[in-house]
Amino acid sequence: MRDISIFTRLYKLYFSKYLRSLIFLTLLVVLFVALGSINPYLFGVLIDTMINQDFQAFHTALILYVSLNLIVSSIGIVKERITSIFSYKVSSQIKERLFKKVIYLKCVSREKYSTGELMQRIQGDSDGVVRFYIDALTNILSVIFNLAISIYFILSISPVNAVLSLLNIPLIFILNKVFKKGIARVVKAQNIHNDQRMSFLHESVENYQHVKVFCLEDEKINNHQVNILDGLDILRKNLNISNAMGIIKNFINAVINYGLFYIFAFLIHRGSLTIGQMVSYNVYVTRLYDAISKISSLNLDSISVRMSLERIEQIENELNELVSENETLDFSDMPEIKFISHLCFNKVHFAYNVTEPVLKGISLEIDKNGFYSIVGKNGSGKSTLFRLIAKFYDVENDYIYINGIDINKLSIDYIRREIIYVSKDVYIVNGSIKDNLMVSNSAATFNELEECCKKVGLYEDILSFENGFETLLGVNGNQLSSGQKQKLNFARALLKKGSIFILDEATSDLDGLAEQDFIYIIKKLSSNYIVILITHKISSVIHSDEIFVIDDGIIKESGNHHSLMHRNGLYRDMFYGIDS
Repeated sequence: MRDISIFTRLYKLYFSKYLRSLIFLTLLVVLFVALGSINPYLFGVLIDTMINQDFQAFHTALILYVSLNLIVSSIGIVKERITSIFSYKVSSQIKERLFKKVIYLKCVSREKYSTGELMQRIQGDSDGVVRFYIDALTNILSVIFNLAISIYFILSISPVNAVLSLLNIPLIFILNKVFKKGIARVVKAQNIHNDQRMSFLHESVENYQHVKVFCLEDEKINNHQVNILDGLDILRKNLNISNAMGIIKNFINAVINYGLFYIFAFLIHRGSLTIGQMVSYNVYVTRLYDAISKISSLNLDSISVRMSLERIEQIENELNELVSENETLDFSDMPEIKFISHLCFNKVHFAYNVTEPVLKGISLEIDKNGFYSIVGKNGSGKSTLFRLIAKFYDVENDYIYINGIDINKLSIDYIRREIIYVSKDVYIVNGSIKDNLMVSNSAATFNELEECCKKVGLYEDILSFENGFETLLGVNGNQLSSGQKQKLNFARALLKKGSIFILDEATSDLDGLAEQDFIYIIKKLSSNYIVILITHKISSVIHSDEIFVIDDGIIKESGNHHSLMHRNGLYRDMFYGIDS
């Protein structure tokens, strides 16, 4: 019943929209199996007509046999083509659906999974469930027809042998029942191993520069070898189970075949069975056992598919930013502000882990354009504060206000369009400098690109490359220095044209002169926008209109540089590098 339940769930989730294609494929399978089932009978007639030297009947049977083979083969080719294309389409749509779910996962959900694990679920698990469903559909139909036709013919040819042949069926199902739990354990171990392998490979290949810096090449190679050996151990366990099943099945078949051929010899000797009928019987019995074997395989495959389906559904049931049933972001009933000029935090509490709060009741207010800085030591909660503004994480109602409106009443789309969050980690796409700039605004003109690059001091650097804005950066942007990457990041932010700029450790990779230039750009920009710099570098915040000092999840001090230096508090200690 559980296997039928899986089949039903798969149909409702992914295949119901393809009903017409499924019906057409079903008809092809029925036609293929029905016509193919006649061949063994014709083959037996051919043998008997040859033995009896009835060449006219032989010629007729031969034409029918060859013609039917050609028709069945042609139908089989068409069936395989349609099945392959159909499987690819369905699998692609499941992957697209799952990929969309992953892309829209809330950060708190995304952080549960490694990148390799998510890749494995999108690719491996999606292919597995589609393959199972198509195999189940085609095989069940084949099984039904082959069982019915094979049982009919073997009973017609030799009822005595039929009883012996049919005895094999319950024995196979008993065998599957005995080994099923062992197979489930191996499948689970295989899934865990595949997730870990994909995560390891992704981490090692993506961070190749760090691997070289720390001389980790040999360690990574050794770990990969251990990973391979672990996979080999799981493979051996899988083979042990399948080999044990195979040996027992072969022994049962050998015993049954011994009895069958002994009875065949007796019946042929008495003249109650022809050699052609014996050949036909063997073919039909083989088809019968194949049908039973397919049922057995589907039964065992359902263990793996059940786990794959659970892994897919786990992703689909995670918290995500999709809010409507048709999986589109619909914010038509939410208010929208033309320009953000007021930001308020009202005793904000937040924890990534309930036992370790990061923010412990922070309150601050920004009510006009200007250059603001949030400073604090690493782990003080300064970056978390503004990840909440960008709605990477949720906060309860009445804690954060934008222009007097609760942030939870504003759409994610609006917030991320108007509040421009620039992190230290620069996102580089595998394309040109122009491609990377236009990530934030695909409708930007080339003149706008140039203007933004000039404002951040990147324009001359770009022109120094042979291909200028068309220079390919590659996956990690190795053509650019870390400072140039940060300038590109800021140029991209300017190109986005929002209301508030939040720069998270944006000056961390800049040298002294480049940092001064960057602060000059920020200061100029702040005359028309709210610009917030989050940093632990005191040298970057001296010219701020207001500085908020965070420590241990609360605001300890606020004011401009001059006033804070006269308070003899935490800011002054940080400025002079005093470890408090």
